Amino acid sequence: MVPPRACVAGTASERGSRVGAGSPRRIGSWISTGLLHHFSVDDVGRFFDAHEASAAAAFVQVDFQRSWLAPFGAWMFHRTRMRLEISRHDGIRSVQRSHPLEILAAAATEHAPRLESWISGRRVRNTPLPCALNSLVGIDRSLTQAYLDELGPKAARLEHLA
Repeated sequence: MVPPRACVAGTASERGSRVGAGSPRRIGSWISTGLLHHFSVDDVGRFFDAHEASAAAAFVQVDFQRSWLAPFGAWMFHRTRMRLEISRHDGIRSVQRSHPLEILAAAATEHAPRLESWISGRRVRNTPLPCALNSLVGIDRSLTQAYLDELGPKAARLEHLA
């Protein structure tokens, strides 16, 4: 497992900026793809603790969605895209290590309460098929309404986490 602090040290999201007439404003985002499944459950919580403590205005964490279809999808993708056997094996293991959405949702809401959180990508459009990846999205609560307004009808794709 990779300790979360190794992934966040020295990131731009830890630095603030002043915009406009000297008023402080949160800037920056935490963005990762395929990272969360490398953390233990406790480390996922610590990872979101770092989000909360930073000056970041948002995060988007994209990772594998654990589902009945995921092992087959990972096998097929890695079989066609990867040349080395170790890479093919790691794809299957990554899906097996992925955290259930309930674990990720709890970590985000409990450890980063300053950021309002949503999940996107549970299902492929209006089908019962699960998406291969899902996105955990968090926005500073002071920016939430502006974010949703900007998304317009696409905001309906987000599932709010209480």
